[in-house]
Amino acid sequence: MLLTTERLLLDKFTLEGRDRFMAVYMNGQVMKYITGRALTSEEADTRFLKAIEINNLDNGTGYYSVYTKEGNKYIGLAKLVPPDLQDPSCLELGFCLFPEFWGKGFAGEITKELIRYAGTLNSVSQLIAIIDPANEASAKVLIKNGFVLTATGEYYGLPSATYIIIFKIS
Repeated sequence: MLLTTERLLLDKFTLEGRDRFMAVYMNGQVMKYITGRALTSEEADTRFLKAIEINNLDNGTGYYSVYTKEGNKYIGLAKLVPPDLQDPSCLELGFCLFPEFWGKGFAGEITKELIRYAGTLNSVSQLIAIIDPANEASAKVLIKNGFVLTATGEYYGLPSATYIIIFKIS
């Protein structure tokens, strides 16, 4: 499935996208606010195989490669996936961009498009995003797009801030 914004293309990862996926998860700058460190190749590969498994579910959710329309430059990845809550009315939104693409409005475009797309999925009424509270740039993107901070604490042993947007009343 291909999603588009004014400047971006979001295309679901396939097995051929392994190297692009791994490049994101093995980049220490990108992963600073996600896992606190770059993942090893084995850890990144485990995440990739899980992403492919989710992409094969054919339920509207998945992990996306993100490219610029101009020049077809790979800038990172995005996700719209079931969170650990196992609530079919809730999906988790996320994005990881290479540092050279930070501060250019791409995260906001991705977030806006994933919210729009999630709204077309009949069973989905809310989205969550879990970020490191120190990641002020991502917090601003989420708030600007209608998310509200609902909790802080730890998630898998790391500091976390959970944001939620409710866009359909079940």
